[in-house]
Amino acid sequence: MPKAASTSLKTTLCLAHGLEAVPEGLWDLPISSEFCRFSRLWPAHMRELDSKTVQLLTCERKLARFHLIPSRHNQELLNDHKKVILLRSPIDVILSLRRSIKMGLRDTDLIDFRYHKGTEAGWLKRAENIGLLDDMNRFFDEWSKHDGNKLIIHYEDLISDSFDVIRQVEQYFGLDLSETTALRKDNFAKSYVHALKHKVLTHPMLQKLHFVKKIGL
Repeated sequence: MPKAASTSLKTTLCLAHGLEAVPEGLWDLPISSEFCRFSRLWPAHMRELDSKTVQLLTCERKLARFHLIPSRHNQELLNDHKKVILLRSPIDVILSLRRSIKMGLRDTDLIDFRYHKGTEAGWLKRAENIGLLDDMNRFFDEWSKHDGNKLIIHYEDLISDSFDVIRQVEQYFGLDLSETTALRKDNFAKSYVHALKHKVLTHPMLQKLHFVKKIGL
């Protein structure tokens, strides 16, 4: 669940419908033994939920946004609750992190990528070598096939057709259709739009990814 994109969607919906945003951070919950490499990117979120926290996250007239790992425990607790799952391709997430750091949009220095060449191919190879890419692929796959109550949306659709995606989310949650036609612009799309504008999404793995997405596989 890409952080800034989901934050922008949450902010847009809260303002349009007078919803209260649930404070972020799950520091008091136990760290999961699953997805340990992916969890290093967002340690405040990648936790094992408990029933009390789930009750807080699913309160009526409140909206929560978290990077939640699709562990069996978390999926069982959230199974019957409505949730919007925002997914982005693992390869694109890794390259987006690289771009955001190079553009100064992300302050955090990722220790896993500190001591190696900063090319696209270098980042992807490093992510593969340390198991991060495997974690991200499993994260993507597990939420994609989750059997519970869910609406899946994709980052590319959220960026390219915000109006339609916002309508899908509003209908899913039973909210009145608002006049909102676009997301509130935070930093979520800057590096992505920059990449499209300057044609830096050049890695062949990305080209293959977008082809597969287009034909619906």
